[in-house]
Amino acid sequence: MAVMTMARAWRAKMVGALALAALVLPSKAPAAHVLFTLDTGADVLAFTLPQAPTPSPGVVTTDYFGFWNLDATLNDTPVVIELIQFWAGGFARGGFDARINSALSFHANGPQLYSGPTNSPTFLTGSFTTRGGALSIESVGAAVPEPGAWALMILGFGGVGAVVRVRRSRTLSIEAQAAAHPC
Repeated sequence: MAVMTMARAWRAKMVGALALAALVLPSKAPAAHVLFTLDTGADVLAFTLPQAPTPSPGVVTTDYFGFWNLDATLNDTPVVIELIQFWAGGFARGGFDARINSALSFHANGPQLYSGPTNSPTFLTGSFTTRGGALSIESVGAAVPEPGAWALMILGFGGVGAVVRVRRSRTLSIEAQAAAHPC
């Protein structure tokens, strides 16, 4: 009977630990990223953003959103895009403007490149024809589980192992009692 009580107490502790871990540890996986590559024929501009980004403060209206100081490459040379703005509607229907500095900008006027509102956009993937050149937007890398997800997984494996061990010891205990007290 003492073994049964200990097993119940252990199970209660495991359920409590799992419930606490689920509440305390983050469960949302990191956002996937997308790689933008604009080939103008003379230059290739490439940069990465989260697929569902949070736009920079001060660069969001009902017509467009943007980001300040975005790392990028221009012809495989690292550069910083001072300001990039994505928009929908108007004459060009959509696209983006990327300003590297006061003398160098890229314009990808064409289709809308995101879905959702400007304060919570989600970038589309695929190949697009723009007035600025050929644009591709592709997903890069799979989402990596958060440390909390790993902790829950390891805790689960430990719980399964403990249950198997308790059942095995209980089975052996019953067999030992049966052998000690034959009918």
